[in-house]
Amino acid sequence: MVRPAGCHMYVRASALSRTPASSLPVSLSLLPSWALESCMRLRLNRLIESDTQQLDAAGRGSPPTSEKIYLANEPMLRKATHSDVHQIAALVNKAYRPESNGHGWTHEADLVSGARVNAAQVEKLIEGNGTVLVACDGNSLIGCVHIEPASLSCYIGMLATNPSQQNQGLGKQLLAKAEELAAVHYGATSYKMSVLSSRPELLAYYERRGYQLTGASSPYPVDAGVGKPRSLDLRVLDLIKQGSTPRNQSQNFA
Repeated sequence: MVRPAGCHMYVRASALSRTPASSLPVSLSLLPSWALESCMRLRLNRLIESDTQQLDAAGRGSPPTSEKIYLANEPMLRKATHSDVHQIAALVNKAYRPESNGHGWTHEADLVSGARVNAAQVEKLIEGNGTVLVACDGNSLIGCVHIEPASLSCYIGMLATNPSQQNQGLGKQLLAKAEELAAVHYGATSYKMSVLSSRPELLAYYERRGYQLTGASSPYPVDAGVGKPRSLDLRVLDLIKQGSTPRNQSQNFA
C-alpha cells in the first residue's frame, strides 16, 4: 500500500495494530499480555510522534493534499472530491431533512422545512479553504463532516451519518477525526460548531464530547438557502471546545 503524504500516522498505526503475535521478536512474544500491550502502545506512540514531527517539518496551515486517510478498524475516510457533491448533499438531507420515512435521531424535519444543503453549496465547501471528509463503505458514502479554519479555531459542521448507520459510533469517529485534522493540519486550539435551540438531545450529544455553550446565539439564517424554520423562535446556538496546543505551536517554558 502506498502511504499518502501527510497520513503516515494512520497507516502505520493500522499496520501495527494488525501485527500477529507470531511475527513479533522472541523477546516480546515471551512477555505476558499486559506487558506486551504496554510495549506495543509505547512503540505506536513513538511512531505517531515521529510522523507528527515530519508533518511539522513539511509545514501546515492548508488542507491535506492526500485523497485518502486510512484508519485502523474504522470505515475508510478520505477527502471529498467534486464527484461526491451529489452523494454528500443527499446524505446530509437524508440525515437532517428526510421525507416521511427513514428518520434517524438527528433529523430536524419537524423544526425546519426544505433541504438542509444542495449540491452547489457542497461544491463551494469543497472548493473553499476548508476540508470535507467522507466516510466510505465500499462505493457508498455513509458519513461526512466539514472543517473550516478560522485563525486558531476551526468550525466543524455538516456532520452527518446515514440513518441506517446511526447509533454505531460513526458520528463520534467522524467528529474525533475532524478535531484531529483541525489541530494537526490547521493548528486549531479550539473547535466551534452550532446547534438548533430546539434540539436538546443533539446539544447533550456534543456536551458529552466536551463542547460548551458560549452564550451567543443568532436567528435561523432564513436567507442562507438552508430551509425555512417552522417557528420564528428557532435560534442557532454557538458551541466551543478547547483543544490541546498543536505540536507546531508548542508552549515555551523558561
